[in-house]
Amino acid sequence: MSSNHQGSATGPKQGGFPVRMLDLSPTAITYRDRDLVCRHASHACNDWFGIDPELLVGSRLENTLDILRLHSHFALVDAALRGERRSIVHGLARRDGLVQVIPDVRRRLVTGLSIQVGPTPTTPLFARINH
Repeated sequence: MSSNHQGSATGPKQGGFPVRMLDLSPTAITYRDRDLVCRHASHACNDWFGIDPELLVGSRLENTLDILRLHSHFALVDAALRGERRSIVHGLARRDGLVQVIPDVRRRLVTGLSIQVGPTPTTPLFARINH
């Protein structure tokens, strides 16, 4: 686990079991606070986007949309900031993936969001995981 992985009052904390589980997942998982600053990026971001996850931590979403190839889907983020969970299948830098934008709602307020990119039923990675 890198020492550059950060946590916020609402995001993943440095070290520990929950962050370790995120980093072991084949799904690229980023957590962004309400201001859309990345507080955690899992190791799978390298597999999905070809970028070191440590370079994402601390970055604002609008500065990384092109890298993540999500610039045309900012409406998903807007919906999450309203508390709506959204997902689409999208062509990414290295393969097609299921993109999910999940709001972190606490006491009826959106405090952040998780952007998760993982295998779809049509990707070879999905087949390897499920067989």
